[in-house]
Amino acid sequence: MRRRAPVSDRPGAGLAAAAEPLSLPPHGVTLSLALPPAQFFAGLDWAAEVHAVCVMDATGTITGRFTIKHSAEGIAMLIRRLVKLAGPADVQIGIERPNGRLVDLLLEAGHPVVPVSPNAIKTWREGEVLSGAKSDAGDAAVIAEYVRLRQHRLRVAVPYSDDTRAVRTVVRTRTDLVDMRVAATNQLAALLDAYCGCTPVTKESGKHRAVHFRWSCNKRFRVALTTFADNSRHVSAWAAKIYNDARTSGKDHPHAIRVLARAWIRVIWRCWLDGVPYDPAKHGAAAAHNEPVVA
Repeated sequence: MRRRAPVSDRPGAGLAAAAEPLSLPPHGVTLSLALPPAQFFAGLDWAAEVHAVCVMDATGTITGRFTIKHSAEGIAMLIRRLVKLAGPADVQIGIERPNGRLVDLLLEAGHPVVPVSPNAIKTWREGEVLSGAKSDAGDAAVIAEYVRLRQHRLRVAVPYSDDTRAVRTVVRTRTDLVDMRVAATNQLAALLDAYCGCTPVTKESGKHRAVHFRWSCNKRFRVALTTFADNSRHVSAWAAKIYNDARTSGKDHPHAIRVLARAWIRVIWRCWLDGVPYDPAKHGAAAAHNEPVVA
């Protein structure tokens, strides 16, 4: 099953109405409540990584089913496939998400993008699909059919202004950079764990999965770090809790010490990145367990 992405039931300011039916212009001009006639209707079932697409003509005949990746290349492929059918204004696209980079690019290409309510699609599917079965490809077809038959009741999304698109691009870029930094930090910490020998080795083959002690590592570094971790539990309530929780879960003493050592690796790594010495008062998790340890 594909991982689903969040959708919105509220088109909000992204929708508008005007007096005459128009094909979608390149910039923020309001459009009529009733969509203009179209030759093709595409339903796009939104997901986090791969979107299902179904295209049908004005008679309801399905002319294409395919999937696209949620990437610049995948979106470009979608636009190339749709332009082979007819001009952008003659290919209306129904989607349960009224915003995002995918919607922006479809609008910029000149396609009328029709945000549809997920609840409305759910009700329509339950009433029209006899089996009640749900699938990604089936949902894309339901969305396409919904837009085809109810276009006179639906509104079209309005492209953002140049200034708004610029701000949205900056926000997306910053979010991507933060995500990349967090991922890189986690990867480096994991490599350090492995270098110190504080993480086990997992081997999988078919249905078999085994976890083994990591022999290949810097053994002097592991001894130094585990010795430090073992000593820390006698003076740090935070370290003592991590060790005791590990023992309570059934781990033996050496294993529990390695668990504690992994926790310390992340703290030491953070101090190294920030260029500051360790301060228990600034370590939130330790500050919450600042009671003295009873020997």
